[in-house]
Amino acid sequence: MTKPNTAAVQEEGEGKPALLVLGILLVLAGVVGGFWIGGGIGFFVGLPIGLLGYYFFMKGLLGPNAWIEVANELFQL
Repeated sequence: MTKPNTAAVQEEGEGKPALLVLGILLVLAGVVGGFWIGGGIGFFVGLPIGLLGYYFFMKGLLGPNAWIEVANELFQL
């Protein structure tokens, strides 16, 4: 009788540190890039990069339901 490989199975609420770090870096890149470009163009360049970073950050925390949280935050702007 063989045991299932529990290391390969990841539960829905379990965090993924690599996605958390990627999300943080993308949010920082969006903020810095937006300020560096400046004005309205900087805002519209930084916003999608920041939202993408927020998506990866929340995906690392929440798992597959991260897009719901990102959509809620986008429509609250």
